[in-house]
Amino acid sequence: MQRAKINLKSGNNVRAILSSRDIADLGEQTAVGLANYVGDEINLETNTSINVDRTDKASGAVGVGSVGLFADGGRVNVASGATINVEKENNFVNGSSVGIYASNGARVSNAGTVNVGGKGSIGILGMTRRIDANGNPFSSGSTSLELRNESTGVINMDGESAIGMYVLNNHSFSFNPINNGYNDGIINISGNNAIGMLTTGSSYI
Repeated sequence: MQRAKINLKSGNNVRAILSSRDIADLGEQTAVGLANYVGDEINLETNTSINVDRTDKASGAVGVGSVGLFADGGRVNVASGATINVEKENNFVNGSSVGIYASNGARVSNAGTVNVGGKGSIGILGMTRRIDANGNPFSSGSTSLELRNESTGVINMDGESAIGMYVLNNHSFSFNPINNGYNDGIINISGNNAIGMLTTGSSYI
């Protein structure tokens, strides 16, 4: 969707359990639960869930995993009692997956639970600029964003080299955007070489 307000009301769930062929038939590269481009808001109320999984082994360097929520601008609000599960089904676990992926000035508030499996996966990712199909950042857009894991927020990562929260300035290392990440909740990591919080070229508190 574009420029939309997406509200997942209490008692409702989204499931995107797709094979690589299903994803290709949709004209996409990866499985995504909810996406908002140039968006307004994505809001998950209490007692809601997002379940996203690619059922078979993906190929390629970009877009191989799955994404729970994607926001290119706007806001993401995940209420306490809401759950996001990515690559947690009983099948092949694809790496490079993301629970909440925000770019282009998006603001993320997570008070719920984010569970992400897979090697090199990320719980909440903030990227200054959205990337294209080849992994290159777009040349225009906002250069500031904010990620916040609230006091009731829980991020669970069990993959090797996974990251709980990652703020990435992929716009310009000579430019210092206002990119901030805050963890007032809990980040659980159990895989080898996993990292709780990480920043590249950004401010992180």
